[in-house]
Amino acid sequence: MIDNTDSNVRATVGDTVAIKEDRLEEVTSSDPSIASLENGKIVCHKAGRTNITRTDGTYVSHYFVLVSDKTSLSLSKTEYALEKGKNTTIKSKVTNASASEMSYSSSNKTVATVNSNGKILAKQKGMATITVKLGSILEKVTVTVKDNSLPKTSGLKESYSVSSGKELKIAYTMKDAGDSKVVATGGKSKFKVCEGLYEEIEVALIIKVTDGYVTIKGMEKGKATITIRVGPVTKKITITVK
Repeated sequence: MIDNTDSNVRATVGDTVAIKEDRLEEVTSSDPSIASLENGKIVCHKAGRTNITRTDGTYVSHYFVLVSDKTSLSLSKTEYALEKGKNTTIKSKVTNASASEMSYSSSNKTVATVNSNGKILAKQKGMATITVKLGSILEKVTVTVKDNSLPKTSGLKESYSVSSGKELKIAYTMKDAGDSKVVATGGKSKFKVCEGLYEEIEVALIIKVTDGYVTIKGMEKGKATITIRVGPVTKKITITVK
């Protein structure tokens, strides 16, 4: 019997490999669970090695088949929100391939860049798409860069005065506040009753707080401090009630 080798076949699970069409029509697989014969083709089922034998009784030929698992790529996150100047690294899981085979690219390098290790650097406010490539597999990551500018208030004076029983609207302009809400606190002052004894009285009552103004009402004559806070930024103003 004459023995020949047709080919050494490398394939992945799910692949179908054509074999020669000739008089060697008796075809068998040493392990059909790995690769079987269907309609004259080798069909790969799971990872492993098998030998496809073809014969007509006189001649024998072989396909030595190595079946590997399919290459896969999964990302732990596909959306990132970063402040300008911050960085993060894309975390991924690779099957049947090396992470060194992956490549990264950014759709908008002025907003966010990415290096060969998947490290993202936020450059300026906006959105960018990071494409992660492994062979024919493509995954997308959306990066939103936020401006980390601190909120700013303008138009506030250091001190205001109001008559007892009257209301006063303290107006200002807010910038870069984002989702931060304006909070106003204070308006109380300690009044000395006697030596070692103090009583807290409400000098100015905060009635309303908006993104554009705070309304207060003079309650008792005296001075008190009101603190206007937007995110981490605070402004202190002195209120004198006459």
